Amino acid sequence: MLTLRAYDTSIKRKTQVFLGSKGLEKGYPCGLRRDGRAVQINEQHEGFLGFIESNLEKGQCLVVTRGAVRLKIEDIHKAKVGTPIFCSGANEFTLSGGCLVGVLKYIQLDMPNYGLVCFKRFDDAEPFNLK
Repeated sequence: MLTLRAYDTSIKRKTQVFLGSKGLEKGYPCGLRRDGRAVQINEQHEGFLGFIESNLEKGQCLVVTRGAVRLKIEDIHKAKVGTPIFCSGANEFTLSGGCLVGVLKYIQLDMPNYGLVCFKRFDDAEPFNLK
């Protein structure tokens, strides 16, 4: 299933190529397995890696490892700027439980339950600018 993601281009994006596992489709969130492969977020992994941008040749995939994306988030009305956002499946984003993805930059008032989330791979130490 193709999952489209709307990225905010005012936030610096980083991409990287990884070997991918089966079942990764464009737009899916993924984790990094110990052997360096991108895997589905519900598989065993070290932490959140990013979102699949495209599948490449020879089992590789291009992953957006840092940026900002509009996501549908359960219970977003309870959140405020800077609230951590978690993922537990291909399109399951919540305020708790699952794998940490990033932080809420703003709630999109014209689209109920949507917000802009600044995300980065789990081992990226650079802080977010939420201004």
